[in-house]
Amino acid sequence: MRLICSVVLATSTAVVSWGAALTEASFSVCSLLGGSNDSVRAARLQSDGSVVLAANVSVGPVAQAAAGNAAGRGLVIRLAPDGSHLLAALRVGAEVRDLALDSQDNIFAALGREGAAKLDPQAKRVLWKKDTGGLAARLDAAKDGTCAVLNYDTDNDTTPGPGTVVVLAADGRQLSTFKGRHHTIDLAIDGASQTVVTIGWRQANAFDGRRREPVQIGWRKESCVKGQRGVSGFGKWLTVNPEP
Repeated sequence: MRLICSVVLATSTAVVSWGAALTEASFSVCSLLGGSNDSVRAARLQSDGSVVLAANVSVGPVAQAAAGNAAGRGLVIRLAPDGSHLLAALRVGAEVRDLALDSQDNIFAALGREGAAKLDPQAKRVLWKKDTGGLAARLDAAKDGTCAVLNYDTDNDTTPGPGTVVVLAADGRQLSTFKGRHHTIDLAIDGASQTVVTIGWRQANAFDGRRREPVQIGWRKESCVKGQRGVSGFGKWLTVNPEP
């Protein structure tokens, strides 16, 4: 079989997908979505191959075709699997920063200062919208629809601060919240083990025998709802990788 994988790249305002064989790759579609100041922030593939994008678009035919009453240029866009036409575009807020899908192809979007939202699989209706109490910059969804949102303390993808994780049920109810540490830059959630994994880095110094030099040390933490060691509730550390 020539087609062994499907990849979506979100770069500037273009979305590109291709099929790759073991020794070759060929572009199948490339589509400009907006203007020079617009951007695609995330991309996901649904189970039927439809391409879902989180994009901040202010001009062009996609922006003009967008439905929804929200103010701003934050759009969730759904394209046909072959990229040939627009299936849906829904305006969800002033901006959109990240995107995730659950096992039913429901769509979750991080909306910056406006929190997080869940959309139906067709990207035509907002099922719920939740204020997460900060700058919702990253999020992930488990297969069962549980959603974990990372609020940055500062609007900087490199030095966002410890941040705060907010865990939401599939129906939008807040399950729990807990603080990150140092600079928390991303997260993932697994519904089967009810675990949230956060990653980030901290600034340190190392002595090379003559002087102390600055170093950045990466870390990963896991927190779970329940299970091992009787831990109960998101925000309780399950395991911690030792830091140098």
